[in-house]
Amino acid sequence: MALPGSEFGSLTENHTMPIWNDNHSRLGGFVSHHRVTKQRQVILDVIRSTGTHPTVDELYQSVKQRLPRISLATVYRNLDVLTEQGLVKKVDIGGPPFRFDAVLDPHYHVRCQSCGRVDDIPRRQVNVSIDTGDDGGYDFKGYRVEFYGLCPRCRKSNRN
Repeated sequence: MALPGSEFGSLTENHTMPIWNDNHSRLGGFVSHHRVTKQRQVILDVIRSTGTHPTVDELYQSVKQRLPRISLATVYRNLDVLTEQGLVKKVDIGGPPFRFDAVLDPHYHVRCQSCGRVDDIPRRQVNVSIDTGDDGGYDFKGYRVEFYGLCPRCRKSNRN
């Protein structure tokens, strides 16, 4: 049986959709009980503009260039809110540090074992299935797929 879902796949079709308002705020139109703060907007802008999967420390350093007085605790709090709102995803790639992703479409990730770089792999390139006939008594709730290897840059430097 093929399991639906993304990197952290769901075995049920109980997906919650974000509620959008007609005004579509700069945060993407998501309606929530959290107000749009300058700090939150800058953090989201940085994540969306990186094209990578930054760690909290990497985000903090980038955001600090635009907001010199921001604290690391403020970055953490705002990342929690943005994740809760569904505007970014917290990505666990083989353990800490966690990374953040602004690409919300279902996809997988691959981590370079040499430099730690993380890239996206479109779901259409990966087919994951499991035979639930021998479930060992488990009630499956989801699955995680972890890809790792050497990125193009590290492969090239290993050849030299």
